[in-house]
Amino acid sequence: MQAMKTQPLDWISLDAAVAISGISKSTLWRRVTEGSIGKAGKDVRNRAMLAFADVLPLIDARKPLSKEDIALLLSADAGLSEAQADAGAMFYVAGNTKAALYW
Repeated sequence: MQAMKTQPLDWISLDAAVAISGISKSTLWRRVTEGSIGKAGKDVRNRAMLAFADVLPLIDARKPLSKEDIALLLSADAGLSEAQADAGAMFYVAGNTKAALYW
């Protein structure tokens, strides 16, 4: 399976991907190695970055995410505190307490 093409800003940190997908770091890294998840270099905070479009189908949100939800997650991962609080609330309402606590 080939990794999906993404826009340059559509990257999410490995730690956030673990939190929102419920999939372990080792499993996500294996998928990167296999080529099913794209990987960028590290961001300015030295975090490994994954292609968000490839992580999106793995998210444990209990419902499909809207474009606004996706923008919220990207903003939260970028460090915007208001977006982080909103992302936490979104996952809490969806019943994903692990992701809610991460944010």
